[in-house]
Amino acid sequence: MLIGVSTHGSCRSTMRVIAIHLVGVFVLLAGSSVAQQTEVQSSPPVQYSTYFNSKRDSAQVSRLLQMANPEHNDNVDSSLILLLEALEIVQDNISDADHPLLDSCYTFLAWNYYWKDDFETGLPIVDSALGMSHRLYPAGHAITIDQYILRGKFLEDSEPEEAKHSLDSALTMIQRLQLQTDPKYANLYYDAAFLRWDLGQLEGVDTLLVHSLALQRKTGRSIALARRLADLAWYFLAYFQLDTAKVWFQESIVILRQDTLDRRSEIADALHGLALCSNSEGDVVAADSLFTKTIALYRSIKNIDAQMVSDIEVDVAAVKVRAGKFDEAGEILYRAYGEWKDSEDAQAHVSRIVRMLSYYHMERGEYAEAEEFIYEDIELSRAVYGENTKNEAIAFASAGSYFSERGRFDEAIYYYEEARGIIDSIYVIEPVSQLVVLSIYENLAAAYYYSGYVDAADSIYTEALDFAHSVLPDSSPELALSLAAQCKFYIEYGNLTKAGELIAHAENITRVSFSEPHEIAAKVLHGAAEYHAVAGDQEEAASRYREAMEMFQILYPPHHDLLILIQKEYGELLAEQGKVQQASEYYEQMLEGVYYRLRESFGFEGEGRQLAFMKNVLKPNLNSFSKFCVHHHQESNELSSQYLNALLKLKGAIVNETRRHREVVMRTVSKDDTVARRLHARLTAIRERQAYLATHPTSASLDQERQRIRENADEIDSQLRRILSNYRPHTSRQHVEWTDIQKTLKANEAVIEFTAIEHRRHSTQKAEVEYAAVVLRPAGKPVIVKLCKERDILDFIETGPKGQAAYLVDKQAAVELYNAVWKPVDSVLQGATSVFIAPDGLLHRIAFSALYTNESGYLDDVLHIGYITSGLQLLRRTEASNDNARSNTSTAFLVGNPDYDAAPVYPKRTKKGADPLRGGWERLPGTAAEISEIKKLSEEIGLPVLTFTDGDAREDTLKVVLQQPPRILHFATHGYFYPELISEEEKHLLVQAERSGSAQLRLIDNPLLRSGLLLAGANRIWTGKSPALNSNDGVLTALEISRMNLTGTELVTLSACQTALGDVRNGEGILGLQRAIQVAGADAILMSLWRIPDTPTAELMAAFYERYLGGTSKLEAFREARKEIRARYPSPYVWAAFKLLGE
Repeated sequence: MLIGVSTHGSCRSTMRVIAIHLVGVFVLLAGSSVAQQTEVQSSPPVQYSTYFNSKRDSAQVSRLLQMANPEHNDNVDSSLILLLEALEIVQDNISDADHPLLDSCYTFLAWNYYWKDDFETGLPIVDSALGMSHRLYPAGHAITIDQYILRGKFLEDSEPEEAKHSLDSALTMIQRLQLQTDPKYANLYYDAAFLRWDLGQLEGVDTLLVHSLALQRKTGRSIALARRLADLAWYFLAYFQLDTAKVWFQESIVILRQDTLDRRSEIADALHGLALCSNSEGDVVAADSLFTKTIALYRSIKNIDAQMVSDIEVDVAAVKVRAGKFDEAGEILYRAYGEWKDSEDAQAHVSRIVRMLSYYHMERGEYAEAEEFIYEDIELSRAVYGENTKNEAIAFASAGSYFSERGRFDEAIYYYEEARGIIDSIYVIEPVSQLVVLSIYENLAAAYYYSGYVDAADSIYTEALDFAHSVLPDSSPELALSLAAQCKFYIEYGNLTKAGELIAHAENITRVSFSEPHEIAAKVLHGAAEYHAVAGDQEEAASRYREAMEMFQILYPPHHDLLILIQKEYGELLAEQGKVQQASEYYEQMLEGVYYRLRESFGFEGEGRQLAFMKNVLKPNLNSFSKFCVHHHQESNELSSQYLNALLKLKGAIVNETRRHREVVMRTVSKDDTVARRLHARLTAIRERQAYLATHPTSASLDQERQRIRENADEIDSQLRRILSNYRPHTSRQHVEWTDIQKTLKANEAVIEFTAIEHRRHSTQKAEVEYAAVVLRPAGKPVIVKLCKERDILDFIETGPKGQAAYLVDKQAAVELYNAVWKPVDSVLQGATSVFIAPDGLLHRIAFSALYTNESGYLDDVLHIGYITSGLQLLRRTEASNDNARSNTSTAFLVGNPDYDAAPVYPKRTKKGADPLRGGWERLPGTAAEISEIKKLSEEIGLPVLTFTDGDAREDTLKVVLQQPPRILHFATHGYFYPELISEEEKHLLVQAERSGSAQLRLIDNPLLRSGLLLAGANRIWTGKSPALNSNDGVLTALEISRMNLTGTELVTLSACQTALGDVRNGEGILGLQRAIQVAGADAILMSLWRIPDTPTAELMAAFYERYLGGTSKLEAFREARKEIRARYPSPYVWAAFKLLGE
């Protein structure tokens, strides 16, 4: 919904209104003869002369009051002298006794002080006059009415409720004296109405305004009437009573044109209102014509306010955006921005231009540009209007819309809640556009819903729907848009009856309102298509999808988010109808849009923001295509090719792009690029700060600081993407086809791309995951194979009480797991002896070599299995030289057997002969021998070695030496990984139970802080015995590793427990140590899936390095070493624990 398009407000002139009131007062009370002729009273008339010493004194007072009348004397200082002289005469005659002339003097004197803005002096005088009037005229009097009006004027700014009470008293007395038809009270009804409006007390406002207009009409077709008509037309336009507003604008124009004076400015103002009426009705053609006339008329006026004209042009731009005329809108907005941005006197106008530019770019799907204007809008709103103002709320709401579009719902909720808080606090004081309020509530509800807070969303949507019906006419196009938005929620929520009612009403409105393509009409059609699709009315749905898509294509640029969404949904519908070929065509269009959006994200968003965008915006599209391909691949020869191409472009795309970006950053900062160098240094410092705070005891203030630091890191990361002169988002990946991968395969090889496909009935429902595979052989097309549901394999891979998965200790479980995830692909793998697999989802946790068949034994017996993140990694085989062909001047860094400098966290094992597990933070005897053996093997081939053991295995030392990447980086130490705590109750209990560094790490949202390695001194922090003084605390987090420079490092070995684990992100791999090392630039990683005994690990490493450093490829060396260890330790729990990722 559009935020920030002005519909103006009341054009009433306060000074003109007051002047008209004053004329009535002076005519009534200027002297005895005049007063007796004109006053309206229900008590007997008072003979003024009775109380005076002479008629001459009475006449003199009357004459002075007449002379003080502003109709004859506009000099307030002169009037004050006359009034004080009159007061002196009155008081000489009657002292302070109640008397009509004294009452008149007090009243006139109070008005004079009002004109002089001396409220402190004037208010007590009018209160005295009111008291006297009530004593003189117990049944009421016209002068009492005017005194109440004046009192309301004094109080309307400082005490609006008291001012309203005074005006209400005046209205009550008018009714008592039966003066409701007296035209001189037109302004009272008008002021009373707007005072209620200012207070947010809208009941009765319309009635008061209409009555004020009726009274004004009694004065004839005057300029005052024309102005009143226009004022009220603006008000009714703001409340979408468009028919009434149009009639009054038109009548105002007729009167103004008949006047002999130049009224072009006021005519143009009314034309502007008519243009907005037409736009609100959906008549874009009429609105465009009226806007053109308005601007032309304003420009014909000499010395016209250029800023006002520009403001109307901004309205024109908003109309053009909604009609899809982006080029015209952009030209208007950027011309205005260039003209006014440096004008100090026009910053309020600039603020509005900037807000409209952010809206323009968002609607156009240009989010990088939109983001810059979003932040500028917030800054300008605060600078111009201050904090907690209507304009700041609108700026926050615009930011919320942007973050929702980018899938960053937590940030969206924050900004929407800020906006709602401001609106709720000021709504009774400062008028706020009804559309702004409605938009905030609807979008906040949507953000809560897609974040999983369904009950909160339902409550807010209900409130929004009630509000929409209360403020928008049943025929309003804006109501139609609101109904369509809420229909989507009720579809998701499963209430199809309510959804059907809402969308039917919305369609009825737009069918009548729009004859040309329009944003509202298109979105309502889309909503109707969604509803009919879910309701099972496929033909009705298909018809509306086609109509909406045609309109979207006219209104929006290619690859717009709405086009991507509707292409996906229409493809789903066509698939349900059995029209597989047509569905495939629409999915192909959708995928082109997804690729475009991902490239755009790479160019201006940091990794964290890219992940949110992929997960919440792009991934559902790939998920839909996955389901389509897996379930219909047998009906189309091309689907398997399309699907594998999509997986190659999208699976693991962000980790690969982040790795490439890091390489560009490291190359850039090594040159003379001070901006990039400074940003990189700031980002490094912030990441260090994040790691430092990760082990600190959680508190509200610390949580706020962590959040602020995370946002700063995301922003700096994004800035780096924007400013690097030689950086362009990686596009070569998106030009790779499956045939390019096939060319790298040998006759005995195969590639399997596993994929986790999420099934949800609603967006917030916990996904049911099924697995499929795409198998590629050296000849022929890819083959899609449907596997199993995730729930079918959970029992086999979940860790048991002893920390062992069932398939590792129970051969029958290993057989069943084999049947679920591997047997379906067996027939496609005939003749293959070497298979590269790219897991997805929970398949990352499976050691495939340990799967078992009754016929062939372990999979390790019949196949050589290599792990890759994507089939794209195989392209490196044609690009890279042999591992050992690199310069012997490279170095091996060996880190092991650190002195943790504290008692272990976990109890020591007391069973004699038991091998310590790499999970208790004790020193590991086997790691010393492991490091020593690898050092010896490295030196035998002339490879320089740096070892870091005991107290020297310090975090700070390692960060220094790793500024230059080694050839080999080997860690022999403890590793840790904590899964995400889902429930707030879990977090609360942990906070209450334990304050150690290890406990605090479990509470962190960032998975790169919940995984890491332990170095020297770690136990001081881990056990909570002493706080960290800086980030070099001995706990080397994955986040810190991701900031290291490992570009060109052939191998990183994590000879530690659970180093292959992390948060599973379907389609993006494992967020933990594995991802950190990939991002840092290493070619391959040797890591473990579970806790393992110390001695076999050391033996495996010695066997592996002996072969690898002797010239065997990493993969072959690992296979032979594992075979050797398996001969000594036949349990797969020992020999299958490690896996090698990459080659």
